[in-house]
Amino acid sequence: MAQTLELLTRRTATMGSIRGIVRTMKTMSAINALPYEQAAESIERYRDTVLQGLHAFVHRNGPLPADSKSPADSVIIVFGSDHGLCGNYNEIVADVAAGAYTPFSRIICVGAQMEDALRALKIEPEKTLLPPATADGLGRLSGSLITELDRVHLANSHTDIAVSLVFMQRAEYGRQTPVTQPLLPFAPDLVEAFSTR
Repeated sequence: MAQTLELLTRRTATMGSIRGIVRTMKTMSAINALPYEQAAESIERYRDTVLQGLHAFVHRNGPLPADSKSPADSVIIVFGSDHGLCGNYNEIVADVAAGAYTPFSRIICVGAQMEDALRALKIEPEKTLLPPATADGLGRLSGSLITELDRVHLANSHTDIAVSLVFMQRAEYGRQTPVTQPLLPFAPDLVEAFSTR
């Protein structure tokens, strides 16, 4: 009986320590999320500014020409996470990317763990970039992605390319959902919106 009581006391102490560690990790996660949330708000404002600029351009110069030719190459940019404790985040996003993938697609992957998740699905990324460790690194990543897209564009003898983004987006009640979003060429409804605003 004494050994059992001693064993229970030790297990209770261990559980208390684990509870303290988990509480600390949650606090650290919340603190680290704030700069990224602020960066997301800034990016949203920047996006609105760019769209207003495109609208002003169309208003001044007339509608954008319709894209008559189909793009020569498809580029899929897949965003993953290299942060610990993200569960099956990368695998979920990789599954969605696999649904958009064709043998003619080029994959640019963000994150070493995402690269592993894609390779597990027999998809070989053409280029893997490191995700930013801080919100300040978002500019570096954006520049690297633009450089890669320019490289693909030049490799295709300057023919048009179609670019899609695959990432995890916030959903209701603090959940997340994987999303595939076309980036280039502009969606016809977006081009029409430039003319009608």
